[in-house]
Parts: sequence; structure tokens; C-alpha cells
Amino acid sequence: MGRSFAAALQLGLLTLIVGIALALPVAIATGAVMLAGAIAIQATWMRWCNVSDCNYWGAILWVLKRGTISAAVFALLTAKVIMLLVAVTLGVLAGMVTQRLRASRCPLPSAKTSLQQLPLW
Repeated sequence: MGRSFAAALQLGLLTLIVGIALALPVAIATGAVMLAGAIAIQATWMRWCNVSDCNYWGAILWVLKRGTISAAVFALLTAKVIMLLVAVTLGVLAGMVTQRLRASRCPLPSAKTSLQQLPLW
């Protein structure tokens, strides 16, 4: 369930980033729907499984790190200020989640870690 949540969240965020970068309303709407689906998976995961805060916030941090990198690449390729703002916003959110994980003494996932290696079960 945790990997499904992380995968859906990542796919929704990346679709939203592409939609914003290319100014495609259909992609933006699709990304929003995918993010809503990820929230539904998250609700099921939290309800049925005993999820630790470290695993939950670690999955979100992993997605935010990859989203920040993707948005920064699109900002360089498209030279749009909105993409720079998206990258900065995602980076700030990743920093906030990192602070939360550090305060709880949880391990921090790397953006290079594959989805199968994340400790989500």
C-alpha cells in the first residue's frame, strides 16, 4: 500500500509539473485527479495498516525531492518563472518535511533510492 501511495503521488506530482511547464490545462487537471487518487490510497493505507510516521513522511519526502529535481529541470528547459517558483515551493516543502523527520530522529530517504528500496510496507 505504501509503495502504491508513493508511486501515485509521484505520478500525480510529475503530471502536474509537466502540465504547468507546458501550460496544458488537461495535464494540470489530470495531475490534480491523480493527486486525489493518491490521497485515497493514503487514506486506505493509514486506515488498514499500522504505518509509522517515519515511513509515511519518508515517502512524502522522497516524492518531494524527486518533484523538486523535475521542476528545476523543467525551469531550466522552459525558462519560465512559474516553473522556478514551483521548484522553490517544492524545495521548501521538502525542507519542512526533512525538519520533521530529523526532529523525530527518522532516516532520510535519498532521491536516488528506487521505490522498491523505500522502507514502506
